Amino acid sequence: MTFLTNIKLGVKSSRSCVLYDAEGEIRVVHEEVTLDGAHERADKDLERLTRELSQRQGVDVEGLNTLLHAGALEPGASYRVNVADKSLIRQP
Repeated sequence: MTFLTNIKLGVKSSRSCVLYDAEGEIRVVHEEVTLDGAHERADKDLERLTRELSQRQGVDVEGLNTLLHAGALEPGASYRVNVADKSLIRQP
């Protein structure tokens, strides 16, 4: 992710919230970057926001589970969720 600005901003944190189905297929990825000096959203609030934004885009979130991941997902890479231990798996 690239930011264009005339001031120097530091990144406090970066994380992702994924919505996935019972088979571990990821349906939605929402990435959030918190800049230095900003308030970081609580986990439950990030999960709620991800669901709300997805619904606004027409995604049926009923039955989807959430997984929080520290950092951003690698662009262009494919992922699944291991539903047994709720971990993110990068696909070959």
